[in-house]
Amino acid sequence: MVLLAQLKEHTEGCFHYYFQPSPGAAFLGATPERLFKRQGLNVESEALAGTRPRGKNKDEDAFYRQELLHSAKEALEHRHVVDSIRNALGPFCSSLQSDKTHSLLKITTAQHLITRFKGVLKEGTGDAQLLSALHPTAAVGGCPLDKALKPSPK
Repeated sequence: MVLLAQLKEHTEGCFHYYFQPSPGAAFLGATPERLFKRQGLNVESEALAGTRPRGKNKDEDAFYRQELLHSAKEALEHRHVVDSIRNALGPFCSSLQSDKTHSLLKITTAQHLITRFKGVLKEGTGDAQLLSALHPTAAVGGCPLDKALKPSPK
């Protein structure tokens, strides 16, 4: 637990997790990306793709910010992740909205492009269905996901 406390101290603005599958073994980490949050039939998710480091000073930080916000490559990759999340959540939602354009998420060591989603789930939708549909996102697994995750021939 001391390690988790130290991790939280150095990864402000992130989601932290800790699993202890058996005594003496633990899996912990921090990520700025929320796969989904559910409250009743309301669901939230976010596309997080496109990254630059934080600068050592205000000017350098602003330079990286502008570079990220004006990168066609990062915008395209972000759009792939947005589309993959929309396609994954859509079948489970009676309504689904997202930000009209991405914004910037700044954490301690990096800045990312982010697009937030809010939806209303259809009755009977389970958390396992959402997890299976969303994980891994294109940001983690690649795009198109089925081809990106296919094992390469030996």
